[in-house]
Amino acid sequence: MAADRRFVNESYPDARQQRRKIIMHVGPTNSGKTHSALVALSRARTGVYAGPLRLLAHEVFSRLNEGKIGDEEKRVCNLITGEEQRILDPEAGLSSCTIEMFPLAKKLNVGVIDEIQMIGDPGRGAAWTAAILGSNCEELHLCGEESVVELVQKMARELGDECIVKRYTRLSPLVVAQRSLGSDLSKIRRGDCLVTFSRSNIFAFKRAIEEKTGLRVAVAYGGLPPEVREEQARVFNEGGYDVLVASDAVGMGLNLKIKRIVFESMHKWNGTAEIRLPTPQIKQIAGRAGRYGVHTAPTAVDDVSEPAPSVNGEATTLDPDDLDVLREAMAEPTVQVDQASLAASFDTAQDFEALLPTSTPFSTIFSLVEAVAVTTPYYRPVGHAGWGAISDKIQHINPLSFRERYLFGTAPVNLRDPKVVANLISFVESFAAGQPITMDVWSKESGVEAALAKVTDARRTKKPSPSSLPPRSAAAPAPTIYSPEFLMDLESSHRCLTLYLWLSYRQSTIFCDREVARALRKDVEAGIAFVLEGMKFDRIERVKKRYKSRMSGPGGQEDASEKLRRAKGVFDSFGRFSKAQPHSAF
Repeated sequence: MAADRRFVNESYPDARQQRRKIIMHVGPTNSGKTHSALVALSRARTGVYAGPLRLLAHEVFSRLNEGKIGDEEKRVCNLITGEEQRILDPEAGLSSCTIEMFPLAKKLNVGVIDEIQMIGDPGRGAAWTAAILGSNCEELHLCGEESVVELVQKMARELGDECIVKRYTRLSPLVVAQRSLGSDLSKIRRGDCLVTFSRSNIFAFKRAIEEKTGLRVAVAYGGLPPEVREEQARVFNEGGYDVLVASDAVGMGLNLKIKRIVFESMHKWNGTAEIRLPTPQIKQIAGRAGRYGVHTAPTAVDDVSEPAPSVNGEATTLDPDDLDVLREAMAEPTVQVDQASLAASFDTAQDFEALLPTSTPFSTIFSLVEAVAVTTPYYRPVGHAGWGAISDKIQHINPLSFRERYLFGTAPVNLRDPKVVANLISFVESFAAGQPITMDVWSKESGVEAALAKVTDARRTKKPSPSSLPPRSAAAPAPTIYSPEFLMDLESSHRCLTLYLWLSYRQSTIFCDREVARALRKDVEAGIAFVLEGMKFDRIERVKKRYKSRMSGPGGQEDASEKLRRAKGVFDSFGRFSKAQPHSAF
């Protein structure tokens, strides 16, 4: 039956024609494990790198073309992501892509798959599973955490492939500090990264640190376009910024010269409740410290080369009560990934759709596919609930074939962003009506043209740098473009343009203005960067922390009101407290 996935290996006959060599490069953050795989890729006649983020794909693309993979020579490499294709040479043997774009049908000498532990992720893990099962490579290099070794070994035995495991140690030691910062931002120093979990916190801490220390502060968070995050990271690495304030987005996708990670809190709002950060996430974020040798040669267990000079990495907390949580998390054993996510094929989903009433929502179809799937124990069927939820938004639009609805359901749409959802519906309505969408019309109707005009006007107005501006009073509100609402609108516009570009590679007749859309997206990125420079928050909204019921010191329990007073003490000198509200999820 269509839901029987016990023999999924047979779905990839080309890959089964040879006994592949699977080489696992596993170790903690900043161990150089990916470097070894990239050296093998740079020496191959044909090969592909695949990572989870556009940032990573773009970084490898740049490093190969610039000859920055160790001592290897320059190699022409193309870039292929869902919404961008930079083909420098159609005959080039190498390409860098996001994991969903891995060319399974192409015969390759070397394939490199990064962050392999994401194979267990219920949302995107199926792409890693498909790449392992279906890549037609002589050598397949898998880079990631130790947690996935046993699972991949089981898969390799079933596939008849050879599996070699190379383990790496950190290039620089990582330690948990003896003390927290004691809620004192004046202790922030050059090279620090303060990690916090809401947009309001990020900008409030940016301003407070600049005023307390005189240091320049960059920001990085999930809502920022990858290109802007990359630029902020580049300037920070080159010394243009002294400190970074970031969300948990710092844990993956950016190579940063961070000396010390400072956790503002060990808890975050997950959309419904405040939870302690998962241990793997704590370790991944803390591991970003000490990454001064971001492109130095690695030292595997079986490698006789001399280790590169190291710079100690340090992790600590802003609040004293969080330090024990950090210590406990860093000491916990690695959590094993014991199941690979396995998605149903397009044909399976279509078979189910044919058996159900025409009004059945896509989310229901995907849920049924997941519920009845039969797999072996180390695979976990997933039904692509996110795709179904996106498809449900356009269920009322006709005429659309099943394949077209499936295509739009897989588009990069943030369902928490009303503007992106509205534009998806508008795009699909135009597609169904056969009406091409051009940027001259869309930019006016969406408000992007007007927003960029405001940024242009602000650029013409000479103003002092943000760090030299005096604190604003309640009677003197910020200029319009420096409001969080304006910034969020620009970020939403960037997501809409990314969606358009993604669709332009799949339905170019309707989404026909790709080059103009790409140029417009760059203008929006420049606008976001400009607004970030001028952003200032006078108040910070913070959640009261869920402290442990015990104190680590000899003094026993501390009065709850005293804990709250100390938690608020960070910003007492600024007098900028408002009623506590939940963190915004992003």
